[in-house]
Amino acid sequence: MAKENITITRITPHGLRHTHATILINKGIPPFTIPERLGYPVKMIYKVMATLLKLSCL
Repeated sequence: MAKENITITRITPHGLRHTHATILINKGIPPFTIPERLGYPVKMIYKVMATLLKLSCL
């Protein structure tokens, strides 16, 4: 999934939270520990994981 010419001009604290959750998921951190750390509902973490799995299959 190579992207060229990507410029990030602004990242919000909310965006950093999503990035952090994604990194934790990719590192193999158990999904039930991530909501404790970030204050997300478990359902949200599984939604993010499903999205990542779909993207990795492209």
